[in-house]
Amino acid sequence: MERRVIATTTWFSIEWKIIQSMSLFSPDTAKSILRKTGLYHTTRAAYHTALATYRLIQLIHLYGPFGLSEDDIAQIKNGLALLEPCSVEGIKKIRMGAEYDCGFVMLNDFAGISKALSLGIGHDVSWDLAIAKRGITVLQFDHSINMAPVSHKLCKFRRQKIVAGPASNASEISIPDILYEHKIGSAEDLLLKIDIEGAEWEIFFAIDDRILSRFRQIICEFHAFYRIGQTAWRRRMLRVFEKLTKNHCVVHVHGNNCGKLVHIGDVTLPEVLEITFVRRKDYYIRESDEQFPTELDRPNNPGAPEIFLGNFKFK
Repeated sequence: MERRVIATTTWFSIEWKIIQSMSLFSPDTAKSILRKTGLYHTTRAAYHTALATYRLIQLIHLYGPFGLSEDDIAQIKNGLALLEPCSVEGIKKIRMGAEYDCGFVMLNDFAGISKALSLGIGHDVSWDLAIAKRGITVLQFDHSINMAPVSHKLCKFRRQKIVAGPASNASEISIPDILYEHKIGSAEDLLLKIDIEGAEWEIFFAIDDRILSRFRQIICEFHAFYRIGQTAWRRRMLRVFEKLTKNHCVVHVHGNNCGKLVHIGDVTLPEVLEITFVRRKDYYIRESDEQFPTELDRPNNPGAPEIFLGNFKFK
């Protein structure tokens, strides 16, 4: 009996280690590792049991232990419906920045813009440079790099992490504090580009509506839509989109094809979405049946096909 318990425990440990490998890499990578080490033949049964368990864990992570109800699906659609794209009369769009990843589509309307905030720049500042070439000062923030990869007299870089609330130390800063420290008056027109790898949800959830209303255009890459089945995450998403569409509307959406597609009920969307908002009071807003991607869009990963979003209407 004792020997049987030990054997069972050892077998379970093997399965759990395989599941951990799948979580760290992928099921295919885990299988490849087993083959290279010569263990796949002896652990084949454990691998397939682990694969089934791994997929079950993923489903529970996405949808909870009891799945999604019709009300949950309706809430998802209501949240996404807030992002229904509009058109702007008399102003065309333009692509700013890189040809592929790190390039964004926005309105070709920069007259009177005093400054732009670029939050999260990594190793590509093509958007920043395109804005600076129009005579607009760009305030750059990124805690993950020591310095901007390319310098420009109108680009001002600071190695600081963007946080939702008051900074706890000098390495952090919030959007309200940026405006305060740079003495940006309430009458100034601004641009906001934010790509901070998932932290955008917390930032927008906490920010005051009056701060958001100071930006004529807001371009953001929203991450982690694979979590849309989680109740708490979905509620925060809904609150963020309600806040962003209070004074702004969506004029452009683009699916980042570096990630996977998320399928929930009859809703399919990318894990990562690039969205451009414009302030309603500045434009004549019209309904739109534009199909996405457009001729201005490019795949983030040029080696993979674009993600077709259609007219991105969920009503």
